[in-house]
Amino acid sequence: MDVVLIGAGNLGTSMAHALARAGMRLTQVVARSTASALRLAQPLEASAAPLDSLSPRADLYLLAVPDAQIAPVLAAMPPLAGLVLHTSGTTPMAIFDAQRHPHHGVLYPLQTFSRHRVVPLADVPLCVEGCTPEITAQIEALAQQLSQHVVRMDSPQRAWLHLMGVMGCNFVNHMLALAQRVGQPHGIDLALLRPLLSETVSKAFDSGDPALAQTGPAARRDASTISQHVAMLSTIDEYLPELYNMLTHSIMRISERITPNFKCIVANEP
Repeated sequence: MDVVLIGAGNLGTSMAHALARAGMRLTQVVARSTASALRLAQPLEASAAPLDSLSPRADLYLLAVPDAQIAPVLAAMPPLAGLVLHTSGTTPMAIFDAQRHPHHGVLYPLQTFSRHRVVPLADVPLCVEGCTPEITAQIEALAQQLSQHVVRMDSPQRAWLHLMGVMGCNFVNHMLALAQRVGQPHGIDLALLRPLLSETVSKAFDSGDPALAQTGPAARRDASTISQHVAMLSTIDEYLPELYNMLTHSIMRISERITPNFKCIVANEP
């Protein structure tokens, strides 16, 4: 299979290496930055090209670009007989023009990607959707060459999954960044949290419902500790106590549903 990859950023980097490992031939890497395209293309023996020099004879055109760029890139691409896929979680398949690109669909990898860190896709869930049952089966077969975890998922489901990913990944990472900000001035290494986080994630999935595995001062109704934390955070940044209280309140609300008659009280709330 001859593949043209459009996008040489975070996702494109890992996708290019995964396609090569699966035995597919990467013929072109297309990117806004020629330097980025060359950096990814040369080690994989592909050529770097601008969008207006897109090869018309590839079997697969894979768009690994930010969501806001999908529509403009598709509009700039010529009519193509090959399979055209985007990799977005939130962009619906309806964005394609079936007259210009009759064979189209979605290949969405549920993972966090960075350009400097190549992520193997073997264990990454790949969500697939095609414009026809035949195209869906074709995308599914393609995805199975990249990952052992392939799921058929329509556009609304994929959007909800993406939201779950943002909450379970991006927000969690942000909380770790805040935890480091809290500890760093006091000479506390964030790495001390690694065993705690490992057990937290394992327990959340093993329990079948993370709410049932919740621990901490909010879950045990420890108003004294909550008040102490709020006071400590107020010395770092004025918005952190508000964020802490919002999260504490959310934990308590879920605890209230699990444990009826639980009184939801948050420190420093009116």
